[in-house]
Amino acid sequence: MRNLFILLVFFSVHHLLTAQVVINELVAANVSIVADQDEEYDDWIELYNNGNEAVDLSGYFLSDNPENNGKWEFPSGTSIAANGYLIIWADEDGSQEGLHASFKLSKLGEELRLSNRDTIAIDSVIFGEQETNKAYAREPNGTGNFRTKGSSFNANNDTVSNTKDHLNPGFKVYPNPCNEQVTISHASNTLNTFKVFNVRGQLIGQHTTLDQINIPTNEWESGIYFIQNGQHLVPLIKQSK
Repeated sequence: MRNLFILLVFFSVHHLLTAQVVINELVAANVSIVADQDEEYDDWIELYNNGNEAVDLSGYFLSDNPENNGKWEFPSGTSIAANGYLIIWADEDGSQEGLHASFKLSKLGEELRLSNRDTIAIDSVIFGEQETNKAYAREPNGTGNFRTKGSSFNANNDTVSNTKDHLNPGFKVYPNPCNEQVTISHASNTLNTFKVFNVRGQLIGQHTTLDQINIPTNEWESGIYFIQNGQHLVPLIKQSK
């Protein structure tokens, strides 16, 4: 009886943790919002963890087919940080670095599901025809209903206007691709904070500068990274050593 009680507690806690992870945003017609590590403008899905603990998504699934919840499985070792984001590219190209689902999103609309290891759906969204370079996102972030608005890739949905596309980030990132270091510069003459995320949506650095800062990248693994300032996001390629 004691062992049964422990098992019930374990599964209850596990369910609560995974239930905190939701489909937070999707773009089914990405033409110029943000590119992946191969500079391809693929569609993407953003998950958000509403909880205060990281969640291991190894063996979980995403699918755009209601009759097959196990269409694409998250690789072993995939996790999402507490109050963090995770990006999955919907491009049918698993040979690329990062998380690339085995299906694409339909601009005409469909259903997207997130399922646990037992292929039981823990979150889903049905969306209609999508606008080019527009997102379908929860507002308030992580908990609200979905609405069409400007993209907030890997960031809080509440900070992005419904009418502005934010195509001009207001800062420069160079050289891009980079090797030993990358420079971030802006001309606002005020303190600005820049966050650096890896391709899995994990925060790996945060830097504040009045005008310009040089960030060493020689210890970074090769691949794609993202520099975020407010609602603006710039992809950065780190080349192999």
